[in-house]
Parts: sequence; C-alpha cells; structure tokens
Amino acid sequence: MYTSTLPRQGDIKPVVLDILSDWRPHKTSSIIAKCAKHFNLTKEQLEETDPSNNLRFAKYCRGALDYLKRKHQIISHTHGFWKMRC
Repeated sequence: MYTSTLPRQGDIKPVVLDILSDWRPHKTSSIIAKCAKHFNLTKEQLEETDPSNNLRFAKYCRGALDYLKRKHQIISHTHGFWKMRC
C-alpha cells in the first residue's frame, strides 16, 4: 500500500485561502507554487505522480481549489485564475 508524505487537500485549503486573502486574481500554477513553498516540498515530492501519471501535489491543490469553489468561498471568472468571493 502506498503512503504519501505530501500534504493532503484538507491541509492545503487554509493555505489557498491565505494566498487568496489579498482579493486579487491568482493563476493556478502560482497558487500551486506558493503552496509548495509553504510546505517546503522537495523537487522529488513535486514530481511524484499518481497511477494515472498526474502530478500528485498539483492534483491535491486543484482538488482544494475545486472544493473551495463548490463551497462558494472562491471564484474563477477566467479559466486558470482564482480569487476570493465577495
């Protein structure tokens, strides 16, 4: 059984909210990079893939973004850009 040392979606959500707390739009790739820096991830951790060959940490970050969007805490008016909901 595989066990990852990467932070999971629940750990990432508050970091995403903190990043977006300036109320400005942020690119998805920028949010992922800032989250990775926050958690001090290594290059190897960032390159870790799941069985479908998706980057695991990026997938967790996108999952956190999707969750926060479904809970109406953040919005994405333009594809790939996120900000806090007014």
